[in-house]
Amino acid sequence: MKIVSRLKLRRETYLRINVSQYWVNQYMRLIQKLRGFDSYIIELTVIITGILLALAADASWDYRQDRKQERDVIKALVIEFQKDAEELLEDQSRRLAKIGNFEALTNFSDNLTSPQKADALQSLLGYRFYAPNHAILDDILSTGRLSLIRSDKIRELIMTFEHERETQIIMESASLDNSSIVMRNYLATKIDFLALNSTDTNRNYYLKNSGQEHIAQILDDKNFRSLLYLSFRRTRGIHRHADILLNIVYELQKELQGNIT
Repeated sequence: MKIVSRLKLRRETYLRINVSQYWVNQYMRLIQKLRGFDSYIIELTVIITGILLALAADASWDYRQDRKQERDVIKALVIEFQKDAEELLEDQSRRLAKIGNFEALTNFSDNLTSPQKADALQSLLGYRFYAPNHAILDDILSTGRLSLIRSDKIRELIMTFEHERETQIIMESASLDNSSIVMRNYLATKIDFLALNSTDTNRNYYLKNSGQEHIAQILDDKNFRSLLYLSFRRTRGIHRHADILLNIVYELQKELQGNIT
């Protein structure tokens, strides 16, 4: 019995040792696998980190380039709109003078001398189109680079300016077709343009002779007064709209100056 008990004990001990050894071996294999997995994770992490850093560097470069382009565009627009404001102011002074001549010929012609009447008539013949040089603005609008400008206010003002600029050009074209050319063609049959535009000697000679009579006939002509009133209304409308356009230009200049960084 003792022998059998000892054999059983040895067997159980052996089995326990074998089981323990099995789990030890399994544990060691797991450790080895985990060590290999750790190196794989580390390698993968390094690769992903490198990719993310490259993307971040690329995005940073693109951002810096966009900001540089934005600064260049804004600086160029400041110069363009400064010249635009100067041109609009010059046009407005001409229109005011023209409106003054309209009113003088319509209401106070009896108080004007012959040379003054001749000057007033001569001023009605000239016309000038609003044609600002906006190469940079036209370029960013046609190429879609307006998005470079981050300011919503500036983008909105630019689109408003573009709309009002087109309206101004349309109004001036309509005035030219329906008023200025008609006025010029009419006066060409009544007055000697060459004499009015010539040297002072020839001009004075013309005004002292038939010129005064011609001018008096023109001012008394109902057709002329109708044309004069039509031109006056169109010129006044263009002047009012140009004031709106000029205010937009001033506001744009202010916003652009404030966004130069």
